[in-house]
Amino acid sequence: MRIRWGLVVVGLLLPLFTAAPPTGAAEAKPSGKQTLMLANANVREGARSRPRADLQVARDRDAFVRRLMARASHVPGVVLLQETYGSAREYVRALNRDPRAKRAGAKYRLAVRPDLRSGQRRCGPTKRAPHQRVQTSTIIVNRAKVQRVVRRGTVAGWGRWERPDDRTQTVDNCAYQPWVLLRMRSGGLVRIAGAHLAPLNVPLKTRALRRLANRLEALQQNTPRAQLVIAGDLNMTRQPRSAGVREQVGGKVRAAHRLLERRGLRDANRVAHPRGRNGVIGYVRRVDFIYTTTGVADASFDRCYRGYRGGSACPPSARVFKAHTQFAPCQWQADSGNRRAGCSKRKYRRYYSDHSMLTARLRW
Repeated sequence: MRIRWGLVVVGLLLPLFTAAPPTGAAEAKPSGKQTLMLANANVREGARSRPRADLQVARDRDAFVRRLMARASHVPGVVLLQETYGSAREYVRALNRDPRAKRAGAKYRLAVRPDLRSGQRRCGPTKRAPHQRVQTSTIIVNRAKVQRVVRRGTVAGWGRWERPDDRTQTVDNCAYQPWVLLRMRSGGLVRIAGAHLAPLNVPLKTRALRRLANRLEALQQNTPRAQLVIAGDLNMTRQPRSAGVREQVGGKVRAAHRLLERRGLRDANRVAHPRGRNGVIGYVRRVDFIYTTTGVADASFDRCYRGYRGGSACPPSARVFKAHTQFAPCQWQADSGNRRAGCSKRKYRRYYSDHSMLTARLRW
């Protein structure tokens, strides 16, 4: 999805290899049976609305949490969200009041919140200033699973985006990609970054990802025993294709995805369930990913949410939205607050974003 002027994106991509505890930190011996349920979604909250009508309504946040908890095999230990403009704390509240989360003793807290402000310092490798600082990713941790946040940080990169009010023009902004280094209660370390790449075109997105990967790889050298996860909205498919072509086995892979794979990061959803209702093969234009150096015990892609993109793996009875003409009015109502948009109450109750959520149960 394209991002807005002044709010724009945060592409967040994670490092490579693995990590070790920082100097002075007590070393936890990995048990060899570490697990982490991780969820990711671009929730499109406050990105398009004027005046941000969806921030005033909790319905889509509750719909997201209900569907997440119904689909995830375990209560998530970490939740990564993109495009949370002003609603990060509301998502934490929605997670904490969910009945399944309560029964599991979950205690969700913000580890990283969005940050939109003007900056005077240089942005990444450039010397241009002042600039708009754009960090739209949120990282939420379940303190019942995460012992503590050992470290947190960002990687900055300059980018050029389309102006939403005039797509013949572009605007420069500085995207900050956040990451956290977590010590799990079961022992061990994992570094997780939430990715949101939205520069103007694929070459610029690839450049942004390469800078992120290089910087994070350098950080990983200080923590070689930690696992690595990159999750988020990359705004580019794994394979070069037009919007109507479905994801396939084999074929050419974009350079941006190859650079992650060369560093030992694997697409969790292709590893665990490449096909079927939870799989990605045959889906039209997937741009959301969980890349990990860990093993993958299970994973799920909400393929049948926008079922008309899911192909034959999503029978009509499993599709939340059966056609774009059914989906678009609900999206417009959520963005604008217009109750005359044409979305039925039943469908509106199930709408949570224009992106499908992903989950992965990681194991190392």
